[in-house]
Amino acid sequence: MDFQNGHANGTASYHRSLHENRAALHPGRMDRHILPNHAHNINAKLPPPVFFRIFSFLDLTSLCRCASVCRLWKDLVRDGANWQHVDLFQFQMNIEGPVVENLSRRAGSFLKSLNLKGCKNVGDNAIRIFAKHCYQIEVLNLCNCRNITDGACAALGRHAKKLKSLNLDSCDQVTDNSLNALGNGCQDLEHIDISWNTFITEAGFDYLTAGCPKLTRLVCKGVTNLNDTCLALCGERLPSLRIVKLQKCLLYTNEGVARLTEGCPNITSLSLSQNPTVSDLSLAAIGENCPEIRTLELSCCTHVTDQGFYQLTRNRPEGVEWHPLEYLDVEECNHLTDATLQNFASNCPNLKELILSHCDLITNDGIRAMASSPQVHMSLRKIKLDNCPQVTDDALNDLCNCPSLTEIDLYDCQLITRNGISQMRSRLPHIKVHAYFAPSTPPLTEHRRRGGGRVGRFRSMCSCGVL
Repeated sequence: MDFQNGHANGTASYHRSLHENRAALHPGRMDRHILPNHAHNINAKLPPPVFFRIFSFLDLTSLCRCASVCRLWKDLVRDGANWQHVDLFQFQMNIEGPVVENLSRRAGSFLKSLNLKGCKNVGDNAIRIFAKHCYQIEVLNLCNCRNITDGACAALGRHAKKLKSLNLDSCDQVTDNSLNALGNGCQDLEHIDISWNTFITEAGFDYLTAGCPKLTRLVCKGVTNLNDTCLALCGERLPSLRIVKLQKCLLYTNEGVARLTEGCPNITSLSLSQNPTVSDLSLAAIGENCPEIRTLELSCCTHVTDQGFYQLTRNRPEGVEWHPLEYLDVEECNHLTDATLQNFASNCPNLKELILSHCDLITNDGIRAMASSPQVHMSLRKIKLDNCPQVTDDALNDLCNCPSLTEIDLYDCQLITRNGISQMRSRLPHIKVHAYFAPSTPPLTEHRRRGGGRVGRFRSMCSCGVL
């Protein structure tokens, strides 16, 4: 009987305390959820603006968990102010059109940035509803949303007037009509990625460059119809361009590069990789017209030579002592020799990352020139020497004089040894060395030397099996 009375008193005390906390939190009404006292105390002590500030630091998953705590938190989480930046990339396989539609209705004009990268189930209808409700959107990533067509871009052009960054990478149903809609409606656009869209032609570039003069970043990897006319339009109409990526666009030539750089002197990053027509003429144009170039990608541009890089680094504006180049990719530029590295050592003191993969003519002398340069040896952080057949352990010894070096690639460097790498690691303990050594062939046993066993019986036969 005493136990029953104690239990009854404890229950009554709990419910009385719960009632008091509810009344303090929600005057005039009762909360249906039963929460511990400390939760109610937090809610009573912190005003909504503080909760909003806390929730602003949480990711999507954490916000959804907070919404399950209590009714107050759920109401606060669902407020559009908490949905200004939404990243759904990690949920890409589960995101379908209705999710985006509900999100757009919930966030409304608060939403500024949305990442739908890889959400292949999202189509035009969802983007239409999204554009109508989230008309203040500034950053939208639709990379690899393969159900997106011109209809979605038309809706964005109609409603998303403040759009500044749009990623349409691999939206392979997008055509020139999309660029027409964006050019007519999104005139504040600064960044656009139209990579791997094979239906975009000169007409699309005409629409885009005419309607979006504020573009500073243009990414066109794998746009197969991009030619010299497209680059000329960019040079004439987009003077603010700073970043241009043209990897694997095969139709433009040195003339197009010259027209682009003449009109866009502020370019700091340019990628011309995998275009076999690019030669020293392009490097001369870049050196003459783009004094602020810091990133240059020329992978598989097999016609560039030492002379081209001489013109690139020596064509500097009056009064500029050094070239500002910081990142250079010349993978498989087979005509480059140590002369180019000696040129960099003298003229590019800010060089931080250098990719020399498959440059067969590079030797220890070129590496030594860079490592002994008073400027470059302090700035160099990453270098790739994989498949450079003439590089030996002596080059590693010279690179140990670069205290900022944190990463080096040595795959398939036949003259590099384990001992050379060990000595480098002992002198630069923070460095990451990427190398591979094939396992040694096990020695033949006496039984196999005499031709015994299955292996021994077939050793004299040719690999094709004819003999």
